[in-house]
Amino acid sequence: MTNACSDGRAFTLALERAGSAAWFGGRLGANCGDDHKQSAPLSRATIARDEMPQRLQDVIGKLYKPSSDGARQVIALSRSDAERLPPLPSIAVISVVAPERPPASLGSFAHVLRLSFADVDFLSPNLSSRAQAKLVHAFTEAHAQAIRSFIEALPDEIASVVVHCEGGYSRSCAIALALHRLYGYHAELQQLSQANPSIVRVMMGDDCGHHKLRKVRQ
Repeated sequence: MTNACSDGRAFTLALERAGSAAWFGGRLGANCGDDHKQSAPLSRATIARDEMPQRLQDVIGKLYKPSSDGARQVIALSRSDAERLPPLPSIAVISVVAPERPPASLGSFAHVLRLSFADVDFLSPNLSSRAQAKLVHAFTEAHAQAIRSFIEALPDEIASVVVHCEGGYSRSCAIALALHRLYGYHAELQQLSQANPSIVRVMMGDDCGHHKLRKVRQ
């Protein structure tokens, strides 16, 4: 078990990595042309925290300090935030992209499931013509089964499951909400309010969105 000091150093390094692009392109560039008005130098970790969205800072903190009760946590993120995560061995990733988009540039995670499907509420009776055009690429039972199989095969060392889509609001939130209901994973439910309802219903295995809780990891 790591002590508080080593956890703190690891967290600081993660912040530096996640904020490095903004650090090089932002603050340093601003200081280069002003030799007479430079303020005291800031540490890379401080700059990384300044440039990183608060949501991502909070998520990285949770990834380094998972739940004390041993239950897994599931977190929904945008693609851009997921691409900045530190490749911790305790994280598994479900990567969702639109059919027309390239794969996400993720870190060297050992457990990654990559899926491609459109964001459409396909079980809704009132679909726009634009939404109807996406039905050919909609979420299917095959996608749901792939997710369940991936989750149920994860080793006990995995403490966190990160699900990302493009924006981090609809598809990823739907999968995260379903994993919370199916497996009892800890989740920030207030962050999942825009979950795609059709994906949740298919993930749960019925049209009512109710399913017997599956206990895979105590």
